[in-house]
Order: sequence, then structure tokens, then C-alpha cells
Amino acid sequence: MPRALRSASSLTAGTYRWACLVVFTCAVCAPSGTVSSQTDDLDILMQAQPQQGEATGSPEEFEAWSWLQRQKFIRARELAQATLKKNPRAYVARLVLAMVYAYREANFPRALYHLNIAREDYETHGATPTTGSAWKWHPRILRELASVHNNMEHFTEALQWMDRFNSQYQPQIIAEKAWPLMKLRRFDDARRAAAAGLAEGSAGQRSVALNALCAIEFEAGNDEASYTACKAALDDSTYGYTGASAVDYTNFAEAARALLRLDEAEQATIKATEAVLSWYGNPWIELTDLYVRQARFAEAWSALQKAHPYRARRPPHVQITDRAETRRAMATFLMTMGKSKEALRRTEQALRAPDRRAHNSRNPMQDRAIIALLDRRVQRMEAERLMEQAAADVWWKRPWYWAQSLWLRYKGWQRGKLALSTLTDPSETAEHTLLEGIFQIGTSKSAITPPWMIGDLTELVESTLARQILHHAKTIDPRPRAHGHYKGFLAEVEYRAGNPREAHTLLQQAIPALAEIQETLMQARMNALQYATAMQLNQPRSAGTALFQAYAMDPGIFRRLELAIPIHSVTSSDDLTQNVAHAILRSPRFDSSPRFQQANLGFALKVSQAGPSLRCCLMDRSNNPLACSNTPLKSDQSPREIRIQASRDFHDTAFAPALDLSLTDINSLEGSNQTQRDTLNRTPFGDPPAR
Repeated sequence: MPRALRSASSLTAGTYRWACLVVFTCAVCAPSGTVSSQTDDLDILMQAQPQQGEATGSPEEFEAWSWLQRQKFIRARELAQATLKKNPRAYVARLVLAMVYAYREANFPRALYHLNIAREDYETHGATPTTGSAWKWHPRILRELASVHNNMEHFTEALQWMDRFNSQYQPQIIAEKAWPLMKLRRFDDARRAAAAGLAEGSAGQRSVALNALCAIEFEAGNDEASYTACKAALDDSTYGYTGASAVDYTNFAEAARALLRLDEAEQATIKATEAVLSWYGNPWIELTDLYVRQARFAEAWSALQKAHPYRARRPPHVQITDRAETRRAMATFLMTMGKSKEALRRTEQALRAPDRRAHNSRNPMQDRAIIALLDRRVQRMEAERLMEQAAADVWWKRPWYWAQSLWLRYKGWQRGKLALSTLTDPSETAEHTLLEGIFQIGTSKSAITPPWMIGDLTELVESTLARQILHHAKTIDPRPRAHGHYKGFLAEVEYRAGNPREAHTLLQQAIPALAEIQETLMQARMNALQYATAMQLNQPRSAGTALFQAYAMDPGIFRRLELAIPIHSVTSSDDLTQNVAHAILRSPRFDSSPRFQQANLGFALKVSQAGPSLRCCLMDRSNNPLACSNTPLKSDQSPREIRIQASRDFHDTAFAPALDLSLTDINSLEGSNQTQRDTLNRTPFGDPPAR
């Protein structure tokens, strides 16, 4: 099967292969029934056009086209513009210019402008020319119009141009119509288009139709049917002569994740990283998300480092289609690493510049809500970090920390309102459909939702409404493996509502169910809440067990939940170590009440001098070190500076997984280890000027 149908776009978190329409171009297209070639390679795509002597066009226009064939976009653009200055009705030059805007710059509005003019100028030859070969440009223009309208999410217009093509040319666009129909949520019509593609009988139409059914059933909420359809599409691709591409594997992985078969999803996604490159979707991003939710932080870091190089291999016009999604994945990973400041930059950028979702089946409101919710949590994490620093500084400087912290919390409150208003937007949903769907982890309504973080919504939704929504979502969800998610979310509702006994009971049911499906990070969150509820219920033994289990899985959970953990100090008697220990114990992360020491509950803090460094260790109940920081002691530092630095180093070490990340490492995620260069923001002609 031609590669175009192997590498287009994948479903929801993967995208469907709409690119097959873009590239199902008229190399041999004719008004009567000849067969066209189908490909997805950009170089072949550019060559799929009449040559000089075969169609109307000036020598200058064909020279511009020849540069376009070689993907020398700047030269092609210069020649096309020069030709149009001499002859504004040169429709071949218009087409060249439109394709430069579309395929090099992803400037689809400008591409559409020139395509419309090219069509109007061409049709001066007659709407359906029957002599000569000038007609060979016309089907190309019509297909490009359908493609550009789709990229701009004008799905009704895209269908109209497909129908216009079908009224004049063969072979017709059949199964490709399923995608825009699905985006318009006309699922029955989309299924009929896919069935017609299967009935047509060609290998190309079968591939498009099978992938369409995979996406349609997923988006329609038929998770088992989607799994079956995606498996059929993958099998069809695997046994074709080109083999399966990344999109085939990521679509199947998405369907497996919907059924919470995370092992199966992982294996399919790993195969996607080794398969033929696809224009849309990034399997390394999907692996990062999966590894983070399973608390496999070293593997998540390794996958995230490969995301940008994979993305950079794609053609220029599709590199920006998942820019915000890449930033979201970076932000979630950095948040779990305790890097709130670095995560904050990514969430704010993703909010300012959302992705186009033409090649992705999920509702773009889901992306907007999740990014807003992430930004809310990161704002509050940064506020917590400032309060931790304030505890180590002199008293008269603390009001400045408090003021900054309040400002960050206010911004977090704004982001929470944005997330909630997005999920309850009456123009997008009725009866809280989006809000209800976001709790249905893995489905099309919640495909990118981090299950370990979605409990934050329970802080924003009134408890009675939250209970109603969760009970209804659970009732209509047939997946048995989703049991642990709903128990956990309901436990958070009861905890926020001040019902610790009900919350504690639900948590005891949720934790083993989450462990069974390897939802480790959410399991850590549930353990942290079980510690909190057990303390409220005066059950110190149960609290202690839950406390250490939560810390072992995810040390950062206590900062994200803004919980204080019990601790006592076992420092030496010299002034410096005691001074540092007292500063750390004042942190909002710790509660040093004597009752914890009497009950032998919680952690111990040990501060000591180790040669030229100050060593701060968090110890378990058996005095084994769990996390230790080392702060160099410099002769020119004041006691205040040592205290502040030692406290910062300790918090950064104690409340993050044991994975050493430098600022250079973090910047390299965006393709550069230089602070001033961000290749996610690069223009089609290179990097923007440094600010």
C-alpha cells in the first residue's frame, strides 16, 4: 500500500490520516475513470503534477514549479511572485504560491486566498474543460482547496469541495469524506462514507476506511468497537507491502488506553517509535505521558528527550500542529519533577498558542481545559515554593514572598475559572457533558487527561454537583477497569466536603483497584489523601503506612496537594545546623508537632556538616536516609545566605523524584541547550531574533 496511507495523522491523542486526502493528488487524474496514485512523501507530492508541454502555463511558471518539486520553497515563491507581477492571472503561479504558504509556512489563510484566485482564473477556461490539458491543474486546485479548508477546521467547506471534485473527476473521493463528517459529529454519515470506501475495493480506499472507522467509533464513545476497528486497521497495514506506520500503532495504542490496557498501549507505542514516520502525532509524547502516570520518571525523561528530534523530522507545514501538546507534556513532566518555574513557562505558552485540531479527533476544548488546569496547579506550586523560601529568610523580607505567593494564587484561581468555564461552556455542551466526560479517563472525552491530576477539579466544582456528575459518569461507563478512578475521584469530593470517614472508605477501595491497572501516580495521590483522612480520624498507624507509601511512589505529591508531613529534628548542637534545621521546620511542607514524635509517626530531619558542605537528610522511622541534599559552604556567604540555599536545596531534593535535571537539560527539550533559543517558537525561515 502506498506510504501516504501509512503516514498521515493519528486518532484523538493519535490523529487520523487526513493527509491522505491532501496527498491523494492527481498524478494521472482525469475527468473519466483513470486511477490516481496515492503517496504521503512531500517530494513525490510536489512532483504529482503535469510537466511543461503537457498543460497550460508559461515557462516561468514551470520553472517555479520545478523549484517547488525540489522543495526549494523560497526560490519557488520568488519566481511565482515575479510571474504574478507580470501576469496577475497566472493561475499556475498562484497554485505554486499557495502550496508554499501551505506546505512550508503553514499559513493556511494565505494559501486559501491564492487558491481561490487560482480557481477563478483557471475557470475562465471553462468549468469543465474537454480539450487540451489545462484541465489537469483543476483537480489539483480543488483538492488543495478541500485540504486547506480542513486544516482551518472548515469541515463543511471541505466536504463541499470534495463534492465539487466528485462531480467532475475520477477516481472519486469516497472514504476520505468520513473524517470531516466525523469532525462535524455526523457519525452515521461518516460510517456510510467509510463503508462506501470499503465497497470500492481498492487497497487505498480500504486503508482510509479502516482508519476512519477506528477514529469514528472512538470519538462516538464506542471504546470496544474502536479497539476492534483500530486492530483491524493495524492488521491491514501490517500485512500490506509497506508495513504499518507510526499512525497505525498510535491509533491502536489510543484504543487500548481507552480500555485501560496500559501494557498493550505501551507495546504498541514503542513499535510506533520504530515504524515509518507519520506526519501527525508523536509517539514519544504519548510514551512520556504513559510513563509519568506510572511514576517511571527516568523512562519518561528518556522519552521526552526524543520527542523534539522526532518532531523535527516532519515536513515544515506539520511541525507546528502539536506545539502546544508538546509543551503540555513537558509541563506535566516538569511539574512531577518539582520544577514549577520551568513548567509555568510551558503552560503559559500553550495557553497563548493552542494547537490546530483539524487532524485530531478530540474536542479542542479538552486541550484548553487541561492546559488551564495544569497551569493552575503549577501557579500554586510556585506559590508554595516561595513560601518555603520565606520560611528560611529573615522575618522582615517575608511579606514580599507572601505578596508574590498571593499573586500566583490569584492567577491560579483565574486559570481554575477558565478550566471550569471551558468544561461548562453552554455552546459546547449540554447538562455538563464535557465536565462529566473529563472524569472518564482514557475515553475520547478525556484522552489526554492526567488521571493523577484531574482530582484538582474537585476543588473547583461544588461537592453536590460533583457527586451527581461522577455517579452518572460511572453509571454510563461500561469499562470495569475504570472502577478505581471513580472511587478515587469520589473520595476527593468527600475529603474536600469535610467527610473524612466516607473519603477514607472510598480510598481503601480505590487504591488496590488503581494498583491493578498500574495507575501509580494516582495511587500515590490516594495514599497521601488516606494519610490526611486517617489523621483526622485519629488512626496514626494507618496514617503512617499511607504516608510512607505515598512518599515512596511520588515525593512531589505533598507539594502538589499542599499537605504538611510530620517531622522531627535530630540535628547536632552547633549553631549553624540548628539554624538551618529550624528554618526548614518552619516550611509549610512540614508539621513538627511533638505528638508526631511521641507516636513515632512521620519523618526525621538530620542536618550536619560533611566536610565543606552542609548535608540535610530526610530520614524514615528507622533513621535510613530517603533524600539528602548537599550545600557547599563558601567563606563569603553569610549565615542567612547559607540558610536560604540549604533550605532550597533540601526542598528541591526531598520533594522530587531522584532524577537530576539541570537547566541545560530542560532547555534541551526544545531543541537547544541555550536559554535564549526556543525551537518550538522557530519560524519557517529559522529562529526568531533573540530578545
